[in-house]
Amino acid sequence: MKINEHEFMEGPAALPFDLTVWKNPASLTEAPLPKKPASLNEFLNNLPDLICLSHLRWDLVYRRPQHLLTRFARHARIFYIEEPVFYANAKPHFNLTTRGENITVLVAHLPVHLSPEQAATIQQELLDSFLAEQGVTRFMLWYYTPVALEITRHLKPELTIYDCMDEPAASYPAPRLRELEIELFKKADVIFTGGRSLYEAKKSIHPEVYAFPSSIDFSHFAAAREYLPEPEDQQQIPFPRLGFFGVIDERFDAELLGELATARPDWQFVIIGPVVNRAPETLP
Repeated sequence: MKINEHEFMEGPAALPFDLTVWKNPASLTEAPLPKKPASLNEFLNNLPDLICLSHLRWDLVYRRPQHLLTRFARHARIFYIEEPVFYANAKPHFNLTTRGENITVLVAHLPVHLSPEQAATIQQELLDSFLAEQGVTRFMLWYYTPVALEITRHLKPELTIYDCMDEPAASYPAPRLRELEIELFKKADVIFTGGRSLYEAKKSIHPEVYAFPSSIDFSHFAAAREYLPEPEDQQQIPFPRLGFFGVIDERFDAELLGELATARPDWQFVIIGPVVNRAPETLP
């Protein structure tokens, strides 16, 4: 069954190839889903290891992946695999660090001048060795990037989740990425989308797509309701202050911020967060 290519993505841009929705939804998974647990407690008590493949560095900013995975870590081991780093004369290996109980962050260190195929092969070998060493036999795969299929498509998870936070092509406009996302849709048992517009764009491609908008870290921000000492770096900033905390990327409306600052020069805007995917000079 053919679908309109625009149903697969936000915006009017056309894809470089046709998309096909498989007529048999069961064919979208590699294997039948595990037996449905009788209760949430039963599910949590029998949770397999969770292997997360992400394009986001764990330490960049505390956001959706960390919110979810730290909760999963109360019940299972979490292995968070970041994208590799490359440098001259690197001996291929995984650098392992921990982030609290049950969370291990893995970053492959690879030499420069590898082809994409060579880099994927080495990472796959490193991953297979690591999983064997850790005695990982039952596991789920949780994807934040389709690119990770290049090193994991041979694995046989009990469950495959694709948490589509953003439109992948917004950051990596390449036909190959689209092909990988189609492959991931074919393998995934369930897909979450980071917002309503993404849900509308993806819902016709897979029978198990759910809108799962991001929220806030309630316990963290609730502390602002209590007395807190004045931050040293803000003591000289007058009131009223309007604050923003988060990633300052291509979605951040710098034009609106500039207009507000011009219209209300008595307001002080305090913007805190890493600048990603945009030039700092584009900010007011």
